[in-house]
Amino acid sequence: MRNLLIGAALAIGLATPGAALAQTGHVDVSYANFNEDFGVGDLDIDITRLAGQAAFDSDPIGFQVDASYANWDVSDDFDAWGLGAHVYRRGLRWLFGGYVGFDSIDDNDAWTAALETQYYMPRSTFSAVLSYSDMDDQSLTSTALDGRYRHFVTENLSLHGGLGIGEFEAGSTDFDFWQAELGGEFQFEALPVSVFASYRHAEYDVPLFDLETDTATIGVRYNWGGSLLDRDRSGPGMDRVLPVFERLIT
Repeated sequence: MRNLLIGAALAIGLATPGAALAQTGHVDVSYANFNEDFGVGDLDIDITRLAGQAAFDSDPIGFQVDASYANWDVSDDFDAWGLGAHVYRRGLRWLFGGYVGFDSIDDNDAWTAALETQYYMPRSTFSAVLSYSDMDDQSLTSTALDGRYRHFVTENLSLHGGLGIGEFEAGSTDFDFWQAELGGEFQFEALPVSVFASYRHAEYDVPLFDLETDTATIGVRYNWGGSLLDRDRSGPGMDRVLPVFERLIT
């Protein structure tokens, strides 16, 4: 486990301005408060995360690498980490690609695969992701379709809204879910630093009771390679694809 965490840290370390091919990227620190309401009670989790993304854009194929480490503070502390890679072809109007990721929490592992697409307008980006995630140790899988619209008020101020639907399989039980998210990011004019925030609400049609979750996130991000709009169009413009346990918990 220790060596895997070191590997995740090295992946973030390689995605720095000195890396040979990483034209654009970022490293961020964030805090999220997660609240789960399951009818007869609720659960609060505080999540502190260190994450990074870097893009290696070339013609005709581009690559994006994601790495993250998080501490989940519940009644006890849990460590979670993840590594992922996007491979894509990006044009003036469209992006088509795929994603494969590996995530682990408390020695429970999940593999995630996805198909991704984006459509670019002068100041807006539409994104869609179809994903499948499998946590074999817990007999838990998720299939999800997520859509997002991001608008750039200026080159360094973006607002976004997203909507997702999907299904979980837990052993012999299936249940549907939907989630919605609002958020934004602002990068300072004189510094390669941005601040971001988001709010996500999700509802799960669990047998015998309804489950609702709310997650509020704030963070600060160090960027290299240009403005937020530049990052969206020629850098790591794709979001990390959530593994099954984060989709259920956060």
